[in-house]
Amino acid sequence: MKKLIKAVNMFVIISVVLICASGYTAAAAQDSSNLPEQADKGAQYTERMNRLLDIVINKSSVAEGRPRHKLIFGGNLFLAHGAFIKYFSLDTLLKYADGLKEAGISRIELYIGPSAWANNESETIAKYDALIKHIREIGLEVSISPEYHRGSFEVKSVRELEKIVLPIYKELAKKYRPDIFIVIHEPTTMSDRLGIKTTPQEWKDFVEKAVVAVKRVSPETKLGAGGEYYELPYYRQWLKIPDLDYMTLNIYNAMKLKDYNQMIRMARAHGKKVYIEETWRFPSVEASQDKQTLDQLSAKGIGLEEYQALDSKWIEALTLYASAWGLEAVTPFWSATYFKRVQTDGNALSYEYNSQVVEAINKGERTATFRTIQALVKKFGKIKP
Repeated sequence: MKKLIKAVNMFVIISVVLICASGYTAAAAQDSSNLPEQADKGAQYTERMNRLLDIVINKSSVAEGRPRHKLIFGGNLFLAHGAFIKYFSLDTLLKYADGLKEAGISRIELYIGPSAWANNESETIAKYDALIKHIREIGLEVSISPEYHRGSFEVKSVRELEKIVLPIYKELAKKYRPDIFIVIHEPTTMSDRLGIKTTPQEWKDFVEKAVVAVKRVSPETKLGAGGEYYELPYYRQWLKIPDLDYMTLNIYNAMKLKDYNQMIRMARAHGKKVYIEETWRFPSVEASQDKQTLDQLSAKGIGLEEYQALDSKWIEALTLYASAWGLEAVTPFWSATYFKRVQTDGNALSYEYNSQVVEAINKGERTATFRTIQALVKKFGKIKP
């Protein structure tokens, strides 16, 4: 029976490899410049990444004695992603949230799948009910960011998508009263997963309608939208929406920080707050992997022990960057690494790795990456009144 359960779960995990990655899409792959230049091969990777991060840290550091801008530290509760939550117990999810709080996280990012509501998946909805209630009870903020995965909906246009999801957005806002509701992020990723071709204007129209839907039932909720550096045309459109409070950044390529600098300046010029909703290093790309999609590549080796020091350095560098630019928050993406590191595989979307993460969470294990977050929170974290 255990072997059967493992086989079924492995199939589930493999079948969603292309739906939960950190944001690189087939659309991005069409332009090779979107592949991070630091994604080098072999032994050069760590050396080159370290040199790059040294530059970021040096440019983002402040002189001793000068006050540092304090940040909210966010945590992506990855196992509660809409494509995964049904496969993990509520007890594990609650312990995951408790672990993030212990690390010093004060805002939980939830990538809720609207398809659970569209398909009346009562067990999944009940898990979100209990999880969000628990997050509130332990004193953390809640940010909801709906995500679509392959097979979520059969639609041919953004207009068709609106008819399905905007009533769900309204229901989510009314039910959970989130502190922040990110109505869209990474539009090229979402379009690719839905299998539709879209334009910046179509997503602007979507965002405008989503903002109205959420604000009508939860006026105290702050609204946001954002994405990666190559989604600047969408970003420009959203800046024109008055009721949008936040512009968010998803940073996986430290070679493109100048582009993100521009996005920050643009957001502020339009009176918007800015925070990093996702960030992590893009993994090393080996020759044998270069026919795989960017979605697949983004999860490679994330949980490996050998990259623990490099990941800690990345998190430190992006924390310094966020502080130097006066951003509101920073959210490292692959938070499962706070609980488990492994010697082999470490694919962030694999059954083997995630089963070990679950075991580690249930046992109360913590990694050096977890300790890095704790130390950075102590130094840069914003203390709630």
